Amino acid sequence: MRILIRFNQSSVELGNDGQVLSNKKCVCGSTVAVLMSKMERERFPFAGFCPKPASNYQLVKVLDVISYSTSDEQFSGDSISVPLTSYCIGIYVNGKVWLLVENDRLLTRPFKMENVRLKCNVVDIHSRNTIN
Repeated sequence: MRILIRFNQSSVELGNDGQVLSNKKCVCGSTVAVLMSKMERERFPFAGFCPKPASNYQLVKVLDVISYSTSDEQFSGDSISVPLTSYCIGIYVNGKVWLLVENDRLLTRPFKMENVRLKCNVVDIHSRNTIN
């Protein structure tokens, strides 16, 4: 398997054991973005893929996964897109993140938007309250 992740204005392809397969000059290396409890992103090393574990591990929300492929060849028409409004489920073990796989598919979930607080720092320029 392999994944394509988004980093800044570029994309990075990561392989089965976490190695960088494309864009070897990328700043992020073989790390993935994880959503922390205070809605902040933190990058952790990507270790690869594992089947859904039966034991209790620390589950994490992995962000910025564009698509994944079940083959070990370069991305082609068989890649499966991950919606921008979804995250992938991973586990955190010994300082590394593993993405969970079930039936050759990444485990993904849509974001629940009611939990996301948007900051509104923009003032409507057409409002009636104007400064003289």
